[in-house]
Amino acid sequence: MILLVYAGICTDYFRLDVPALPGFLLRATGMLLTATGFILAAWAIRSIGNVMQTDIAVNTGHVLRTEGAYSVVRHPMYLSLILLGLGAGLSTRNLLLTAFALYVLAPVQFLRAGKEKDLFLKHFGKAYTAYRKKTPMIVPGRFR
Repeated sequence: MILLVYAGICTDYFRLDVPALPGFLLRATGMLLTATGFILAAWAIRSIGNVMQTDIAVNTGHVLRTEGAYSVVRHPMYLSLILLGLGAGLSTRNLLLTAFALYVLAPVQFLRAGKEKDLFLKHFGKAYTAYRKKTPMIVPGRFR
């Protein structure tokens, strides 16, 4: 992703050429999405504490987190990655980076969330089922 951001910033080949006002709005929207992604990631990390991990696993002493960022969506880190990727694409007006965020990064995050769901249902059972009923998966208000 860092290479795609770098390519988006350093090349005009995939950059969308738009008039000044729409270009400004695209950049502003991208910056807003990027800032939201950073804030959400920081909130999620703070909410989960020192048990943060990158692999899909249930470790010894694993506790189901349902507070903080995890009370808004079940996978706030995945949402933050999508927002960061999409924000980077829009703020640089780079079609390749925007397409990567929408057609690669977002689907991968939904696949990971599905794998976590299966694992957490086995491990946490009814507690996870109740959490799923009241908290959306990745997009607030959608995809429970």
